[in-house]
Amino acid sequence: MTYCFLPFKFFRWYHDLTRNSAEALLLDYGRQGSYLIRPSKNNPGHYAVSVRSVDSVKHFALTSNNGTFVFGVGKFHNLQQLVDHFQNYPIIGGETGQPITLEYPYSSHVPEPSIYDEISRHAVCGFTSSTSQSSEQEPVDMDWSIASKEGFLTKKGKIHKNWKRRWFVTNRNTLQYFNERGDKKPLRVLDLRLAEEAFKNNTCGKPNAFSLVFPNRTFFLYADSKEEMQEWMDLLTWKLVRFHENAKV
Repeated sequence: MTYCFLPFKFFRWYHDLTRNSAEALLLDYGRQGSYLIRPSKNNPGHYAVSVRSVDSVKHFALTSNNGTFVFGVGKFHNLQQLVDHFQNYPIIGGETGQPITLEYPYSSHVPEPSIYDEISRHAVCGFTSSTSQSSEQEPVDMDWSIASKEGFLTKKGKIHKNWKRRWFVTNRNTLQYFNERGDKKPLRVLDLRLAEEAFKNNTCGKPNAFSLVFPNRTFFLYADSKEEMQEWMDLLTWKLVRFHENAKV
């Protein structure tokens, strides 16, 4: 079957989902390498590819212009070239340097739970607490607020005060860190509903550093780049604002 003259919505792995709904679906029912195409809510007329990594979901732009398609670093002159690219398991480099393989298209013929219709799209990274309080519907249950991310951060020890590189994962209301990427058992699981704030730290002597404050401890962390630090801070701040707002209800 050829897809040369068919829009993306006829792909068997096309889903009319929001960003957050796609995360919930792939985290609960996908596996590493599962992916789907969905419409881009922030860029109408274009699309996004959501890919299940180890414990989070990555999102990549898929744009089209006058019959030319751009995905990752590739440019495709017709839709068939793009389909062939997907069928050959493309590998995308993540911001942490870890490759992500698109291996398992998540079929739209799989029945999807109705709960995903109730999940609101999480704020785009870069929104402040004031701008994220827009007309978006609040989640029915805050545990369904996915907003996932994973990557390396370097953490300061509580007792010995030495810095150690750990693999961090956040989705829903938790932030976990592991000794190594791919470990099954986390060294610790933090409940973000108890956190108070996340802010840039200019006093710990490390570049790209930020603090995550809990009532009984402040965690000192730094990222490999300014961009990575900002993404973590934006995401954690968004979660904390949502949790605190929900607690007042």
